[in-house]
Amino acid sequence: MPFLKFIAIFSFSGLLIPILIRIIWNLIDKSKSIDLSIIFQKVTLLLWPTFLMVLPSSQEPGVETKFFLLSLAANVAFYTIIGVVFWLGLRKHAVYFFIGGIPLALMWWWFLNL
Repeated sequence: MPFLKFIAIFSFSGLLIPILIRIIWNLIDKSKSIDLSIIFQKVTLLLWPTFLMVLPSSQEPGVETKFFLLSLAANVAFYTIIGVVFWLGLRKHAVYFFIGGIPLALMWWWFLNL
């Protein structure tokens, strides 16, 4: 698979995942299930690490949308970087899996222990 197509898949995933998570959160909020909410919060942090950018609130209109769009852009960049490192690991040398995998595993470990 060519490099640009491979990276495009990762970038699109970085865009699509937060949108789907946002839709699922709206459904979970309607159900009022605390257990489901706690579990999905961990899944959200694992799949959408830039979600923390959405948390600040303000009385100014449109701020939530701006933070969401900023978080989407950051998530696309994050997934693109992961895609580049993964592609390098597949095509060049397996050491790239460790270069990208260790920080990612540490980040996920930190999120799961919040």
